[in-house]
Amino acid sequence: MHNLRLLNYLFSIITFVPYLVIGILVFGAKLNVNFTATILAFTISAAILMGLAMVSSGLRIVTKSTAPITWAINIFQNLFSGIAFPVVYLDTIFFPGVSTVSWFLPQTWVYHLCMLSMLTNPNLFDPVILIQYLKGLVFAVVLFPVGYKIFQWGVLRAKREGTLGHY
Repeated sequence: MHNLRLLNYLFSIITFVPYLVIGILVFGAKLNVNFTATILAFTISAAILMGLAMVSSGLRIVTKSTAPITWAINIFQNLFSGIAFPVVYLDTIFFPGVSTVSWFLPQTWVYHLCMLSMLTNPNLFDPVILIQYLKGLVFAVVLFPVGYKIFQWGVLRAKREGTLGHY
């Protein structure tokens, strides 16, 4: 099982490299990376995403279903977190004020911090930049323990009901 996860991460890294090369060579993307800021952004992002994964897994263990939950979250995330459309343009694309909702989505902060760290060479001592990182850190600090508790609850409930091995 762990080997499969390792292969998934390795595959993600291998498929990321061509995207990066195409972005730079074909589309002329200019990277302006601050490596310290990038490592910090990746660390905060990992905590956010692990928290969300634990929430999802905890609920999946109890409900034995992911289709409706995963579908709704993916649609909402793709539309409003900056994957399909940059957050700054959401008010124009949809309706005024919708971009405000985006900043309450944890995934928005994952994309925002990664773009900030790799495209703008941010100075982490600049208060404006530091506040951006602190906002993302708030999501990480809240989601990680909440995710852990929900996962723990799901496992304990499934054990109690005798359905841990069912799926």
